[in-house]
Amino acid sequence: MAAVVTDKDLRRLCEGLLKLMVGTLPIGDVLWSYLLEFVITVKYTEAFTIVCGSSYCVGIKRLMASNTQFVLNYEDYPNLPEPRTLLTWLLIVSSSLCHGKGRGVPALGLLYLLAMDIHPATVRVWDKEFPMLCNFLEENSEKPNLQNEWEEKLLGVVSQTLEAIADKVWITQLIAEMTHCIHTYRLYPTERAFLYKCLGRVLRLTQDKDIVSKSLHQMLQSVEHNEDFERDRVAAGIGDCAVTHLDTTLTTLKAFMEFNHLCISSSFHQFDNHIMKVKSTLILCYGQIMSRCPRDLIQPRIETDILHNVLGLFNTKMFGLKSKVKDLTLKLSLTNTVTLLTKALQPSEEHSPCTLSRKAELLSCMQELITAEPKEILSTWVRKSAMDACAALIKLQPSLSSETELISICLNRVFSLPDWESSTADQSTNMDMAERQKLHTDTMASVQDLLKQYLLLDLSPDGLHSVFKTMEIEIQSTRDHEREKAMESTLQLVTSYLEKLQVSNKVPSHNLVRIIGCVGLQCADPSHVVREAAIKSLYGLLYIQLHLEGFPVGHQDKEVEHLKAIKGGLKQFTRQALFQTCTAVGNVLSKCITHEQLNTLLFTVFKGLTDKHRNISCTASIVTNVLITTRGATLADVWGTIKVLCRHLRSITEPRVRNAVTHSICILASHHLPAVLSALLTYPIPFDGYVRDIWRSLLTCNALALAKFLLSNIKSLYDEGRYCHVTDTKDSATQQSLAVLCALRDVVCEPDSGHVINILYSQLVSTLLIHLSFSVWVRFPTNFLTIPKAGNTFGPALRLNDADACHYSAEILRAVLSQGKGDDRIMREMGGWDLIVSPRKHHDGVTLLASTLTACAAPHLISIVEQLTPCLINIGESQRITIAAFFGELLNHSVVWDLLLMDTLLESLFRCLLDESPIVQWLAVQGLGNAAIGASQQIDTYCTKLLSTMLSVIDQKSKPENLIAVEAMSSMCKVLGQLQEDYTNPILGDVALAVQPYLEHQHETMRAAAFNVLGKLIRFGSVEMNPPHMEHIKSTLIRLLLHLNAESIEVINVCKSVLNSYAPVMESANISKMFQELSLEETTLDYDNYLSNISRHIAKDLDNQIPLYIRSCAAFLRNVLPAVRGNALTFLAFLIYNAPPHYYTSQSAAQICEQIIALLSDHEQDVRTKAAKAMRYLYMY
Repeated sequence: MAAVVTDKDLRRLCEGLLKLMVGTLPIGDVLWSYLLEFVITVKYTEAFTIVCGSSYCVGIKRLMASNTQFVLNYEDYPNLPEPRTLLTWLLIVSSSLCHGKGRGVPALGLLYLLAMDIHPATVRVWDKEFPMLCNFLEENSEKPNLQNEWEEKLLGVVSQTLEAIADKVWITQLIAEMTHCIHTYRLYPTERAFLYKCLGRVLRLTQDKDIVSKSLHQMLQSVEHNEDFERDRVAAGIGDCAVTHLDTTLTTLKAFMEFNHLCISSSFHQFDNHIMKVKSTLILCYGQIMSRCPRDLIQPRIETDILHNVLGLFNTKMFGLKSKVKDLTLKLSLTNTVTLLTKALQPSEEHSPCTLSRKAELLSCMQELITAEPKEILSTWVRKSAMDACAALIKLQPSLSSETELISICLNRVFSLPDWESSTADQSTNMDMAERQKLHTDTMASVQDLLKQYLLLDLSPDGLHSVFKTMEIEIQSTRDHEREKAMESTLQLVTSYLEKLQVSNKVPSHNLVRIIGCVGLQCADPSHVVREAAIKSLYGLLYIQLHLEGFPVGHQDKEVEHLKAIKGGLKQFTRQALFQTCTAVGNVLSKCITHEQLNTLLFTVFKGLTDKHRNISCTASIVTNVLITTRGATLADVWGTIKVLCRHLRSITEPRVRNAVTHSICILASHHLPAVLSALLTYPIPFDGYVRDIWRSLLTCNALALAKFLLSNIKSLYDEGRYCHVTDTKDSATQQSLAVLCALRDVVCEPDSGHVINILYSQLVSTLLIHLSFSVWVRFPTNFLTIPKAGNTFGPALRLNDADACHYSAEILRAVLSQGKGDDRIMREMGGWDLIVSPRKHHDGVTLLASTLTACAAPHLISIVEQLTPCLINIGESQRITIAAFFGELLNHSVVWDLLLMDTLLESLFRCLLDESPIVQWLAVQGLGNAAIGASQQIDTYCTKLLSTMLSVIDQKSKPENLIAVEAMSSMCKVLGQLQEDYTNPILGDVALAVQPYLEHQHETMRAAAFNVLGKLIRFGSVEMNPPHMEHIKSTLIRLLLHLNAESIEVINVCKSVLNSYAPVMESANISKMFQELSLEETTLDYDNYLSNISRHIAKDLDNQIPLYIRSCAAFLRNVLPAVRGNALTFLAFLIYNAPPHYYTSQSAAQICEQIIALLSDHEQDVRTKAAKAMRYLYMY
């Protein structure tokens, strides 16, 4: 079976035969004309390599065989191509660097061989340039990226050739030939694209404007606008032409644009794809014109003509409304044109900076293009091209505030793109892996170049910070690829800045430290790429800082160099490695940052505490801890630091970070305790949980100092008179008071506070007790010391803010008792904690507290008394009331004698008797009476002074209805009750006389108190030892019996009790028995019968004393109390009735009878009735 012959095999066979014929057969003259005709035939383009090579071989032989330098013989071979045709075609054939199967070198060789035939003037140029062209072709035949460079070299030789020829006619004919070839090479866009560039270069050398205009029009009409390659080359050709024919070129473009615009307007296909491509071509033409024309010529025309036309072509309108451009080619054409425009206006040595008035419009247009691109898919070059245009635009004046926003948008639209290997990136259409990688890489390079250009506008630390600030959002992103791109870009910026930095003088760098803080936090990012870029960036930033501080370039810092060691451990991502890295970074920063920058760095690091990434927040907490530990002592803005930390604590959810930040505050407090605590006290109450955690945490490291500070704050409020009672809880003094109490409560109520409480026990109790009296706002009504009437109520209600304060104080006191290993059982059982916060019963609660302290905290009482004693002099009434109540109750317990506090307490209370407050006096009297209980074993030492004091009080407070006198008599009872029965001091008589007036007082309470004193005095009665005293006691017997039927149960019970006390001293056994039988529990008493029996026993057993009793009883007939007058009538009738017979005839009996008769007309019905009854027993008179 015969082998199949393919086209490739046949082509190879034919090429071999042609080479054989050219090399061996003497048919060169025959082949010569045929071969040259093949060179200008389009359909043989694919065979041009062998054709040109064979033609070159034949031509060499002909040249060597002849005596002339001319190879072409038009006389013998009239069909040979014209020189201009050969030049055009061979240039086209050699224009491709990599395509065409290596035909470039043979084509150039043939062209070089035909130099004299083309034009004699070409020889000199080609002898110099062609060898270099051939070498470039041979060396770079497989480097398509050098195609543009090759074309420019080839066009350069064309320009030199035509300049050497300098024949207008010849050049005009060449233009015509090239224009003709444009249509011939329609099926070969690459070759035709070069032809456009070549024609544009040739047009530069003609002076005929008509030819230029027609040629340009032909170029625009013939170009395949859908082919990117052709559009670019025709634009380049037209740009070349405009170098010498600017006006003609602009006029032609405008005419072409208007013609197409009319065509577009006449149909409704404004968005037709072809039309968009035509617009793209025209826009590119304007870009090449601006790029290639001399600046002096083009600059005046840019804003008046070119930009107007470019934007008019781009801004598509539909029915008069601007429509969104969707055509990719049109977008890219505009971005490339803007880039070329701005490069044409860049300042140089010859040209000063140029101002572009429409810069904002162009930037806005580029921004729209970038924004319109999909955020997470990169499938076109629009994004990159637009950013390149922006990078060029921002170099021009004027500077715009919108540039920062533009940078942010560019970063967002690039950094948000996933990596090119990801599945999301694979959504790009018509791109293989290599193309997609190149697109991503170049786009990333463009955005980094944009950042660098923006940075060059301001190479100060502020400028670097401004650029960095645009990337902060991406640096803190939750997406790894965004952070990676942002951090890599940061590294590029820092490296570029470090290379360009030139410092002659020291420069402030506060903004630089903000970048250092942000970058430092990324050293523990979950992404290894971010971690490594962050360490490198931090390394560069710290050296930038050193240079700004005046250190020379090349200086190496030991601490900064330590970052290289940290870099080695970044691949590990364990918790231990994370902690070590963060600690190391914190140490480096603490040693490299100046004192002036410390606050700025801290506040920057604090922002990372609430980062969404746990690693970043942990890093921030560790670095914060290190910085405060090492540099906290020099920190200036402690208050601001606490405020910021607390604000972040409110949002932190990670327990480890919360604990670390709380610990950092504790460390700061170890350096600046007053400032830290003062700042914490400004927070609203009740404290939030995080503030309470801080207070508790402070207890573990600064417990004693903390408690002392808080107590000092509380004490200063009343020491300086700054505490006030207001209904507005926003009042600063009230707020401070409540805040201190809240803090103290959080500290004291902690289980671990026992040690502090034991040390500061007395200070806590005394300070809180005083503050509690402020908070409760003890206020007694003006009639408090007036003997109350039924239904009276005392005291104002407790207001809200005061209630909070006093409840806090009570809670702390309760915790002090509990943590101090005490027992508040008495307070709880007796309701003391409720009483102590009540304005009406506060003093009762204080009394119970004092009683509790004597039982569970006796060793602390000495210090408590020492601290409270001075407060009796320089403090408010409510506090003096509290202290008086407290001291008075202490005297009720014998422990104060054991502690040698008796004299101190007594002296304090004696001074209180001189207080201007009646309440304080009343409590002092009450407390002095308690001294008889507390010092019962040594009562003889104090009794005389105590009794004398009470007598003085009774004398001074003799005003009716005064409870102080009642309390003084009660205290007398306590003192008298502790004295031995053989006590015979004359003061007893004074006491008896002092209470005498009160036995008939109109108020039952006063009478009851006086009778109580009388009852205590009876103990000291004996005829042998004290006859006068005993006589006085007996004289009160009638008074007691008359009050035994009083309206007041209190008086009745007191009288019963006193009569019980009388029993032992009565000379009549029967009367003694009757007194003893009086029972306090018995509520009913047959009073008339009781008096009748008493009178009989008096007449029987004490007949010699009956006149005395009758006279005593008759004295009460004039008593102001109707009940007493009535009782006196009854008792008097019984006494007279049972009196001895001789009494009937006595004069006193007649007088008494007259008094009884007079009472028959008393104004009280009850008295008149009893007078009438009494008359029945006086019949014998």
